[in-house]
Amino acid sequence: MKLAMKLRSLVLIALVGAAAGITVEVTRAALADGAPTQQPLVYSGQITEGASPVTGERPINVFLWDHATSNEASHRRCATIPAAPVAVKDGRFSIPLDPTCRPIVESTAELWVEVLVAGTSMGRTKIGAVPYALEAQTAVAVTRPVYTNPTTRKQWSLNASYCGFSPSTTGAFRAGTLTGWKAAKALCESACNGSPSAHMCTGEELVRQVSTGGDIPTVPTTYGWYSSGVYRQYNGGTEVNGFECKGFTQAPDHADLGSAWNTAEEWPSIGWCSDSYAILCCD
Repeated sequence: MKLAMKLRSLVLIALVGAAAGITVEVTRAALADGAPTQQPLVYSGQITEGASPVTGERPINVFLWDHATSNEASHRRCATIPAAPVAVKDGRFSIPLDPTCRPIVESTAELWVEVLVAGTSMGRTKIGAVPYALEAQTAVAVTRPVYTNPTTRKQWSLNASYCGFSPSTTGAFRAGTLTGWKAAKALCESACNGSPSAHMCTGEELVRQVSTGGDIPTVPTTYGWYSSGVYRQYNGGTEVNGFECKGFTQAPDHADLGSAWNTAEEWPSIGWCSDSYAILCCD
């Protein structure tokens, strides 16, 4: 006896802003005549900014966690981070989820979904099981723009706030084959939950955060590297070569200086490029 094809759906639902909805639709199909077909899991939905549907490109990432709050890498079960911003037309978009998400969704009893749109986290929401469906709801406004380099497609969140810090390093930044500013960005992306728009904090971002009552936690190194773009630095009234540690690529002993923020006292300072501080990261 030949049976008709059965279709079951798993649905993850989140809301972005009062009038914007994002729906993750995960579809599995099984044919009675043979082994189950492995269809890709697809994240699709709608975004509005203000009262208007979005048309253009937006960086959209989807993370699945097995913990409500922990940012430990072991709790992030899968990540979908498209290499380029996602095309959105009339508010609608769709993203194939990373293949590693399928077994996680099918085998993990408790999961939390986190969506980042233009570098802004929608928060983490418990996925609760119901017959043939998983549902979650949250509401977060998306207002912050993201700069996308037209050549490299790398992202930089604008109007960003402090999001974490890197392991301590001298003023000669390294991340794999990357050095200097590029390495700082890579280290900050890792420090801020893999966000592709995270970067080394600028002085403006740190001042804005503390001026509005925001907290920059005291890092283990007390001081943290940040980007000021200052050409010359002064130590005790004496002009010293600065060059931001030559673009944070060199760490000679007591020769050059870089910008370092005192996280205990919340004010800008300087540090010798041979000193080892955490990098302060913003997103």
